[in-house]
Amino acid sequence: MTYRIHRVRKVLDISGISSTTIYRMVDRHDFQPPIRLGIRVVSWRENAILKWIESPRRERANTQDNSALKQGVV
Repeated sequence: MTYRIHRVRKVLDISGISSTTIYRMVDRHDFQPPIRLGIRVVSWRENAILKWIESPRRERANTQDNSALKQGVV
């Protein structure tokens, strides 16, 4: 299986969040840790970034669906 990998600058562009936030999220296990390519070089798999981007949308959609069910709208 072939994976595209992206350096931190590209991850910042794709995700729209700062590098500090990314590393905080990695520490909290909310974002996949990077792959170490060298002493000072890390990268992330593209599929992990895209998975993170899509996950909040699913959670928001589920929350909205559950709210509608509780209110008897659906």
